[in-house]
Amino acid sequence: MESRGITSATNTSPYVSTPPSEPTIISPYRSEREFAILASIENAIAMDLTSDEYDLITSNRKPHQAEASESGWDYSQRRRAHEILDWLFLGPFTVLRDENFLREAGITTIIPVRYVPDPSARTVFNSIGSNAVTRKLGITIDPIDIRSDLAFPGVFSVAVKKINDGVLAHARSHPLQQALPNGLRHNAKVLVVCETGNHRSALVVAAYLTAMFNMSLHDTLSYLSSKRFSADLEDLWKRHIMTWSEILQARRDVSSFSTSIARPAGSGGHKRTLDETFDDDGQSAATGAQGMSVDYSDRPEDRRFVPFTDADDMMM
Repeated sequence: MESRGITSATNTSPYVSTPPSEPTIISPYRSEREFAILASIENAIAMDLTSDEYDLITSNRKPHQAEASESGWDYSQRRRAHEILDWLFLGPFTVLRDENFLREAGITTIIPVRYVPDPSARTVFNSIGSNAVTRKLGITIDPIDIRSDLAFPGVFSVAVKKINDGVLAHARSHPLQQALPNGLRHNAKVLVVCETGNHRSALVVAAYLTAMFNMSLHDTLSYLSSKRFSADLEDLWKRHIMTWSEILQARRDVSSFSTSIARPAGSGGHKRTLDETFDDDGQSAATGAQGMSVDYSDRPEDRRFVPFTDADDMMM
């Protein structure tokens, strides 16, 4: 029996010989408006922090302000370290030799993010760490070794913990009798560095901002560029941040579920039906990890794209 329509079928879009590429994630240019980021304790449990520890690190959730324009920035500033938060700095590894900066900034912990694809190879970058200046100042060195850029999502938890542990350790060993004039509850300062201070170390700092402030990718990149304009993340790394945000959301969901199953029976709550997932206008009420509406238009019952059409039918 002859199959009807095979010879008369025509494709509705051009053929391609390569896999589809992911869309480019546009980084926001340095914000032209001032905005503040507020501490969010939502991820505290996901980071193994108690509320007291979180409040100590963030100095009772003190807000941080992002500058409004690029005025004052020049190309040479990429060689400096910049204050991202009251307790967190970002810069190139060359600042590890700048005794005046380390002393004046009060750096207490340095976290070098080292790209070490081959641990047996001795290079200037995979040996970034303690030197005569840091030993003289008594600065703690706590490196993070990365063997592949694909490994970053699994390293973010370790990186966030290293930063927070560095703050908590110093705050507990050097307790303040009273809060500082600027409202800080500790004087710990953590410096994250890599070869340039613009790439892998910037990615670690972006992951830290996402976790501590529960920020979207757009807000994270906007705030980071307002503090260090030369920070530049590749598309792959931006997707790592999106993955990290989803991991944090999953941890929050697990924590919430663990709490909810402890509720007595009959305390309320029921499984939603499919109809309940849509608003009155028929649109899905679900949202994605970055606060964007989830589009379910690719479901079979609402699929508009047809890869082939019957040419005979089109002529009728």
